[in-house]
Amino acid sequence: MNLLDAIALTGFFLGILLHLFLFSAFLKRRRKSVFELALLFLIGALLVWFSGNFLSVLMRDMDQARVGRVLHPVNVITFVTLALLPPFLLHTHWIYYRKRHSPAPWERKLIYLLLGVLYLSLAGLPIVVRRILAAPPTDPLEGISPFDLAYLLLLSLAYYGAAFIGYRIVTYPRSQVERAVFRGLALIFAGIPLYNMLVVAIAKPDGWLMLTAWLASLLPSSLICYYIYRYQFLDIDTTRPLASALMILLTLSVYILAVRLIGGYLEGELGTSSSSSLLLEATLLVGILLLFPTLSRGLESLVARLFSGEIRKYREIGEVIHRSAPIIANPDLYKEFVESHLKHELGTSRIRINLDPVESSVPNDQAYPLVAADRPLGYLEISQPQTDSRSEREAMHFLANEIAVGLDRCYSLAAQVRMERELAQKSHMEELGRMAASVAHNVKNPLSSMRTLLQLFQESDNLTSDQREEVRMMIREIDRLSSTVTNLLKFSRLESLQRGRSAEFPNVTVSALTDSLQGVFAGDLQARRIRLDVDGTDLTVRTDPEILTDILSNLLLNAIEASPADGTIRVTFQRDGAQAEITVEDEGSGIPEQVRGKLFEPFVSTKSRGSGLGLAIVKKRVEQLSGTVSYMSPIRGRGTRFTVRFPVPG
Repeated sequence: MNLLDAIALTGFFLGILLHLFLFSAFLKRRRKSVFELALLFLIGALLVWFSGNFLSVLMRDMDQARVGRVLHPVNVITFVTLALLPPFLLHTHWIYYRKRHSPAPWERKLIYLLLGVLYLSLAGLPIVVRRILAAPPTDPLEGISPFDLAYLLLLSLAYYGAAFIGYRIVTYPRSQVERAVFRGLALIFAGIPLYNMLVVAIAKPDGWLMLTAWLASLLPSSLICYYIYRYQFLDIDTTRPLASALMILLTLSVYILAVRLIGGYLEGELGTSSSSSLLLEATLLVGILLLFPTLSRGLESLVARLFSGEIRKYREIGEVIHRSAPIIANPDLYKEFVESHLKHELGTSRIRINLDPVESSVPNDQAYPLVAADRPLGYLEISQPQTDSRSEREAMHFLANEIAVGLDRCYSLAAQVRMERELAQKSHMEELGRMAASVAHNVKNPLSSMRTLLQLFQESDNLTSDQREEVRMMIREIDRLSSTVTNLLKFSRLESLQRGRSAEFPNVTVSALTDSLQGVFAGDLQARRIRLDVDGTDLTVRTDPEILTDILSNLLLNAIEASPADGTIRVTFQRDGAQAEITVEDEGSGIPEQVRGKLFEPFVSTKSRGSGLGLAIVKKRVEQLSGTVSYMSPIRGRGTRFTVRFPVPG
């Protein structure tokens, strides 16, 4: 074995380890996209190519009569795989570009034309296979030498097509890592065809230049492997496999270069016996095995420093952030946790996460976009001295990606929790509806009978003034209980009622509606000496009068019960284009802090004797109009203002 063969074996074995590392990294994914499947085919083809060349060089010095039967199929598989590489290479780049970017129509036509040419060229494979089988097993290039120029042209088309796609991605990158990867790939793919032509023109088939041309495919694979290991490019996380692969390569290289070459030199030049050479080989092999653990730890540490660098601490931080996302269903809480953790780990207080997805660009060069599944979530803003270096900024981009993935999980988990709560509430409301129907049947009719009897009893002339007042009080309590039962029944029915905007709704005159409600609440207003100011009564809207009456009556009743004596309730109607707005404002004590977050939930009330269904009914009714309801409390130190907005046809 000469030095050229030893270098060839080492290079081909490096190719095997490198592509085996990439192949296993993609293969372990459970759900693979179309791009990942295409990349697996490409990496698998390169793995077969390097394995075939390794076996060919390894068996070159063996007895040809014995290894010929093995070398022929190895050569066929190797060179058939070589023929598949150009279309696989271009197709994989095209799938990536088409998935993450928006190709122009002329780009689609150009790439599809190139792919058509490359795939049609595979029709000549049967001829190539026959010529390989007819050639000597140790020199398959002799049989396919007439096709060298044609293959180089096809390979150049694939390389330049991939370089063009890389240039387009660099022009409109989705991240800094993507820009760096495809800038490097574009330069490599643009340079390799020129080098291949030069090698074919001036080199012998077994020369050093030919070997470097065959090993040129290590360059793009090494570049991708570097960015996968250091920046988790393509969302692949790796830790120790690369160091282990390099250790195996180092061991093989030492064995081939030190043992085989030195042993051959001693046997050829100094005339040592074969047994002495075997003893030397055994001695060196034992030495390598003894030093293997120490060398492995040292190489692992070196790889960590060279490839991980400053991103190592960010990877550890990212793992903590990544593990915390599935247990925090609130994005705001997750944001606070991440900010606190980053401040502690990075030793700076100048960290802020903005969760405004409307932000289309980051505000300055110390902010990093948070994007998950092509959906902007906001940005991470951090200021610290070490972020001036390129590697540190790339590490921060990696960390921002981890935060974005965690936020996306939080949003998904929050949506799931919200859906479960809505389903639970719906089930609860259905049960409430059945209970309400039973209450209405068993309670409402007896209440009506009791009220009728008390009214007749009140008209009796034998009652004293105190007794008559007690009868009035009992009638009021029966009315209050009957109103609670009515609201309970109404709310349970609203849960299953689907009603919205319709072109058949009549025009509702606000003045007629408010006059009707003033008549309904006249007794309550007079009893409390409350003044009702209504503005905008000349407005006419096209909507459902029943729903609008329900909304206003509940808001007015709520305002009357909250207002002090001699107070004022202000009701305002206005319209802005296709939106109508109603505000009801009282001068009460305002809404307590402890119920503000759940004010529109059923059975939540600020009054000791309230049913807690009035505002819940308002919210349901407003939703039926496809509108919104909000409140502000306090206003100018006291009171509450409810605002209802809903769309109205023109």
